[in-house]
Amino acid sequence: MYIKRGNVRFTGMEIWNLDLHLAQVIHIARFEI
Repeated sequence: MYIKRGNVRFTGMEIWNLDLHLAQVIHIARFEI
């Protein structure tokens, strides 16, 4: 099953990995401020 997100299609696992990666980046950026 594919989930359409913006102009790109991701599989469920890719969505999960992307969200997890973005969460980590935001978490790190928050500490750097």
